[in-house]
Amino acid sequence: MQATYDSIANWYDTWVRDETSVDNATVSTFLDFIGAVDNQLICDVACGQGRVARALAQKKARVVGVDISSQLIAIAQREEQQVPLGIQYFLDDAQTLAQRAGLYF
Repeated sequence: MQATYDSIANWYDTWVRDETSVDNATVSTFLDFIGAVDNQLICDVACGQGRVARALAQKKARVVGVDISSQLIAIAQREEQQVPLGIQYFLDDAQTLAQRAGLYF
């Protein structure tokens, strides 16, 4: 599974950054829906390249991002280095995440 996501990581990153993407309206609606997240600890499972994780951190949440794709995590970590928001990113599989949740929180 990881190899599949790694193979489309650059395409996906470009797609989610495209301001005309339908996904942008979805993310915007989601962020409006959840409301205030100040100082809440949020785990963004399947965080991809970290777009939602960064948006949550900008709303003052404490964020941990997890994804199965090493390439998408690398993109997310690069973004965190360029614009630090305090997000921690981990390479992991959502199917087994619960077994290791203590490692992240």
